[in-house]
Formats: sequence, C-alpha cells, structure tokens
Amino acid sequence: MSRHNARSLLLSLTRWLRLAGHAGLVLRLDLSRLAVARRPPAGLRDGHYYSKAAALDAYELLRQLIDGTDEFEGLFVAVLVPP
Repeated sequence: MSRHNARSLLLSLTRWLRLAGHAGLVLRLDLSRLAVARRPPAGLRDGHYYSKAAALDAYELLRQLIDGTDEFEGLFVAVLVPP
C-alpha cells in the first residue's frame, strides 16, 4: 500500500464491510505527533518526528479524505489533534 492507492483500498474495505453485514468502520487518526515543532535532543527522542513539509502533506491528505466523504459509506473518521 502506498499513498497513491491507500484511498482506493480504504474505499474498497468500507464497501466490503457493508456487504459483509457490518455497520462500518471507525478510523482513528492521532495527529498529535505532527504538531511537534522541533525534535528534542537525541537522548530524549521517542518515536518518529516529522518535518514541516511532511506535516503539511499529511494535512493535505486529510483534506482529500474530507472532500471524498460522499464516496465512503459506513466510515467514521475521528481525528485527534492537540489543543
């Protein structure tokens, strides 16, 4: 799966779940790591950190997901962001 086919795979999954008798899919996106402005020193790092360009790219993908909400039946997207 890559960035270019993930949306098609997600659309296919939601349709398949509905055909299989399930109510749908809950997708939880935690974007709190994207809000970290600077990486801490090497000894204090845990997990992955993203550049400003990567964060903007992720927000663009989220916007595309919002724009395509009419295509996704049975999909609930919960986006978690820091205050």
